Amino acid sequence: RRVERMPGRGLEEDLLVEGELLEGRWMVRKKLGGGGFGQVYGVLDKRLDKELAIKVEPRGKKEVLPIEAGVLEDLTGKPHCPPFYGFGGNQKINFLVMECLGRNLSDLRLESPGDRACFSQRTAFLLALQALEALEDMHHKGHLHRDVKPSNYVMGREATPYRRTVFLIDFGLSRKLYTPSGELREARPPGGVRGTVKYAAPAAHDCQDLGRRDDLVSHLYMTLEMCTGGLPWRRLKDKKDVGACKKKTPLTELCGGA
Repeated sequence: RRVERMPGRGLEEDLLVEGELLEGRWMVRKKLGGGGFGQVYGVLDKRLDKELAIKVEPRGKKEVLPIEAGVLEDLTGKPHCPPFYGFGGNQKINFLVMECLGRNLSDLRLESPGDRACFSQRTAFLLALQALEALEDMHHKGHLHRDVKPSNYVMGREATPYRRTVFLIDFGLSRKLYTPSGELREARPPGGVRGTVKYAAPAAHDCQDLGRRDDLVSHLYMTLEMCTGGLPWRRLKDKKDVGACKKKTPLTELCGGA
């Protein structure tokens, strides 16, 4: 079962090397980053003569890139879906090629001027509206995100047509809403806490199977943080304490500073 995301040590060995050519098309430039779930590299698409990004993970028990690729394929053409160029792999790795994107909303908020580390109300609402549109597109295509948070929303890069567009990324915890026959999936038995504790809906703290409303609750928490600079439980460490704080905080108090 999938549990809350925690920071990992990352992979010790590089999964790709500079100059490596994947499927005769994507040439590896340099490593851009990595974590416990994989690594990201810059690549040159020799067919399009364009710089792109490639996410790579080792093959094994916790493969998430096939899930991400399926969601991206379903969302292709939607305004808040990152342009997606291909998915592949071999016996050792899976990889996913997509547009190089800009900064995430979490980093941008923390760098905002002033002491509260928040956006202006106008900026916060404009960003939140795009973020909500991205979720709406995803839900209409029959997918839950289940890890809605500011770091999973990124801006397009400067000097590109996408520079003012908010993109939703990281679909590794996503789940389909409907069965292959088109019926709404039944709720599964209680499992672990899914998503990121700070932004998870109260239902996640109760280990319930999540639905569309829980993505929207996480979006609300994210929006309030962008407006106010913090959430009432931001200093709590234990996930049980965080869940209890969410349940006892009235909505009027939660939104009071926004």
